[in-house]
Amino acid sequence: MRVFPLVVAIIASLAYAGYATQTDWSGGPGVLGPVIEWGDEFFIDTGTRYYNSSCFVSLDYDPVMNLVKENSPARSLYSCDIDGDEDLDLLTANGNEIKWWENLDGTATSWIEHTVAQSFSGACAVYAEDVDGDGDTDVLGAARQADEIAWWENQDSTGTNWMKHGITSSFDFPMGVHATDIDGDGYMDVLGAADNDNEVTWWKNEDGSGTTWTEHTIAVSYRGANSVYSEDIDDDGDMDVLSSAFYEDDVSWWENDDGQGTSWTPHSIESLLRCAADAHAEDVNGDGAIDVIGAGAERYVWWENNDGHGTSWIEHTITDRYTSGVAVYATDIDSDGDTDILCGGNSYGELVWWENADGNGVNLVEHIVEPGFDGANSVYAVDLNGDGKTNVVASEYFYSDYRIAWWDVTCYSDHGSLESSILDLQESPDWKDIDWTSTEPIGTSITFQVRASDDPGNMGAWSDTLTSPGSLEGVVADRDSFFQYRAILSTSDPDSTPVLQQVMITWEPLPGVQGEAIRPTNRFVFHGAVPNPALGTVVLSFVLPADLPAKLSVFDLSGRLVERVSREFPAGNGEVRVSDLEPGVYFVRISSGGFKATRRLVVIE
Repeated sequence: MRVFPLVVAIIASLAYAGYATQTDWSGGPGVLGPVIEWGDEFFIDTGTRYYNSSCFVSLDYDPVMNLVKENSPARSLYSCDIDGDEDLDLLTANGNEIKWWENLDGTATSWIEHTVAQSFSGACAVYAEDVDGDGDTDVLGAARQADEIAWWENQDSTGTNWMKHGITSSFDFPMGVHATDIDGDGYMDVLGAADNDNEVTWWKNEDGSGTTWTEHTIAVSYRGANSVYSEDIDDDGDMDVLSSAFYEDDVSWWENDDGQGTSWTPHSIESLLRCAADAHAEDVNGDGAIDVIGAGAERYVWWENNDGHGTSWIEHTITDRYTSGVAVYATDIDSDGDTDILCGGNSYGELVWWENADGNGVNLVEHIVEPGFDGANSVYAVDLNGDGKTNVVASEYFYSDYRIAWWDVTCYSDHGSLESSILDLQESPDWKDIDWTSTEPIGTSITFQVRASDDPGNMGAWSDTLTSPGSLEGVVADRDSFFQYRAILSTSDPDSTPVLQQVMITWEPLPGVQGEAIRPTNRFVFHGAVPNPALGTVVLSFVLPADLPAKLSVFDLSGRLVERVSREFPAGNGEVRVSDLEPGVYFVRISSGGFKATRRLVVIE
């Protein structure tokens, strides 16, 4: 691994009067320039990503799709170990069938299809748990047309023999099914959400065998109850219930008041999530409280559990760019210790995961999982191929397009590049050096190309590739005051990316330009201090495009303010005299009308 420490770049900057740096690209692409400072924006990129908090550039993820089955519809999917061989299989529900797909060798590259249930009319939701407490994985399903919720007993623990057990056949148009221990008796109970019944209900597993069930209603008149999930949202040690209602535009949770599931208090989280289709619960911001993620027709949202007890919520919009949100899931997808968010919907190509870049859910970086994966109506994330990394799993159900697939989403692109905005130095340079701060693991590299011109509309050809920091002498022409760089990132290791933290260029102003406006005065110019080096007295020279207030400051290396002049100056050339400076290195700065620039000054004895 090669690292160019930040201190090297700082020392390099002190050697020359002119320098420019970029350490933040979080403002994003689209700014060609010319600009007088790089700031946090750039012109264009491909295959790279950039962050607010860390302010660095790295290669982007390049998901690799692996098909479980082409032309196979699934309205719902779930992953678990069905056959007890310690790898993860897949469950799907669609039409009249519930199936499970055997992960034959544990690498998720070879699958065998098995039928759990047929003639389960309108199968639309599937889940798995050990319902009867015998140590193996059973299957639960919901059927819309049959108004039925049932479970299938895994009789031989290998998924080859199944026995159906009905829970209810009068739950009008169920859309969701889930299992958890609601009443704390150690037995697995079942939850359901019914669209036409407008109900959220749980069934008590009376003796733990799954043969006797008692129905308990949680919510009534909850129009279009569409999803159901359980989590201890108020952190009181028992399981609460989370649900979304399509026609209520609502996401709510119900507090398990006595821990027995006999008394419930409703808490609406959001009643303006149009066509609320799904809700999931997870700690998104890492504060130890359970947050909620929701999918609606116009946006994906997560709500921060502000007090940790579910009584105060802060809304964070994930995105409102997509439409017809159907499914959400949250887990640590990129194995960095925080919670990321997976979203799927019925608009074109809507299968996206959002990287929790800062760990607190504020800076979410979008990654398209698969362009053109239309109608991602069920999503999940789990280590399906046993390599220790989380995979994305989804089913496509859009008109006649059917697929069940999974992705390695944390494989990096093998190359990418980022082009800066065109920088206007506003003085004629004698070019010195280019330096960059980077981290380059084995198998990765960062190289640069540069170009300079006297015409920002015609920057000319890029230079030869620069493989390490060094001199710009002979690489770009002196006096060409418009400059642009291109960072090129590459890797031969799908698990590694180079990281760029800082870019710096240095130059010396050529004689005859300091104190003069080198271009028309309809722009800001800051020439810095004249002379430089100086014996103790300098003139800060600048150009203003109009009569404007300006603030000129001098700081020493520790950041202490040494001198400041702040007043209105007339348009054109301006000067401020500063005297009695002790020998040392200083920074001189101007701020006027949104323009800011800094130059270095050396005072000698």
